[in-house]
Amino acid sequence: MPLRRSPLFLLSLVAMSAVGGMATHIFLPALPAVQQHFRADTGTVQLTLSLSMIMLGTMPLIYGPLSDQYGRRPILLIGTLIFLAGCLVCAFSTSLWQLILGRMLQSSGAAAGYSLSRTVTRDVYGREDTARMLAYLMMAVVIAPMLAPVIGGVLTDAFDWRAIFVFMSGTVLLVFLLFLVGLPETHRHKTGGGFGQMFHGMAIVVRVPQFWGFAMQAALGMSVFYAFLAAAPYLMTDVMGRPAREYGLLFIGLSLAFIFGNFVSARLVNRFGPVRLIVFGVVSTAVVLIATAALFWSVVLTPLILFTPAIIVSGFLGLVLANAQAKAIEAHPDAVGAAAGLSSFLQLVTAAAATQIIGLFADGTVWPMMAVMAVATVLSLFLVPLIRRELPVLQEAQ
Repeated sequence: MPLRRSPLFLLSLVAMSAVGGMATHIFLPALPAVQQHFRADTGTVQLTLSLSMIMLGTMPLIYGPLSDQYGRRPILLIGTLIFLAGCLVCAFSTSLWQLILGRMLQSSGAAAGYSLSRTVTRDVYGREDTARMLAYLMMAVVIAPMLAPVIGGVLTDAFDWRAIFVFMSGTVLLVFLLFLVGLPETHRHKTGGGFGQMFHGMAIVVRVPQFWGFAMQAALGMSVFYAFLAAAPYLMTDVMGRPAREYGLLFIGLSLAFIFGNFVSARLVNRFGPVRLIVFGVVSTAVVLIATAALFWSVVLTPLILFTPAIIVSGFLGLVLANAQAKAIEAHPDAVGAAAGLSSFLQLVTAAAATQIIGLFADGTVWPMMAVMAVATVLSLFLVPLIRRELPVLQEAQ
């Protein structure tokens, strides 16, 4: 059976993409409980999210070039073991700073699957099918983050926040075993050449203008999404007095909208091209945010009013992210791993900055969240001329 159709390989591809996002989203409903347990301020507790996202974004800068040099499979296996160690540290932490360090270790390992899933997709499906496959893959992997807040909310309400990390330890162990039996090496042209050569691909990628245009579109789109994720748990629990599990249930709407956006993208990308879908998604997001600001200004905040605009935006981000990611990793055919690593870094560090800003300026209203989302969307609009200018060049290259 061809590798691209092997059930175990496809399941491995979904798992390496999904488990990192699951680790992030399953913890979100527990943030208020962690704050209460350690009697800490919101900004400090927010470090459990923002610093872990920085590690999730930084480590692909190492994993990507390493995978070009030594292969995808050994890097994924090592990363998954680091991920498991981080889950155990979190489960047995006795202070907030131990929890923060455990979350950073957890994300350091999860970053291997997060970034290399795109690289492995490019290895197996080639340039022409990568955007379409990433769109379908994101539809599949969003199911885990969709269910994760529900699971995290139930575990937090039924036991406490530590139960989340016990659950994640078992999940990551199963993923490691799946990689052992279902994931062959997909990179056939390892670079070798020592530590200096390892980062040669990174030096190539940073000189390609089209990489920056598409990678930053993905990064800014991610920051819009994470600005909401950082603010919503506190608005739901502290401002509106809702239980953690209700946040998890409403989060399903965001995930379903994102799935729908990726489904539409996968069906239309060959007809309209990824650039046009990105532009449509960015412009539509801007229109929705303008209407949302007017809505928040004129009505009393409720869970449905908070989540409905975010659900619509999630659908449009489904058009943006997969296409922008696919175009970013096409920067150079000999540095796919490096391009994927740097693209992941930009996405997660930008999203981490958004979440920490929310924590620092949280005032019990929606306006810090709306300000961050608006700035990210305006910057995305400024990038539209750059990626449209690159369109003829990319078509000739294809």
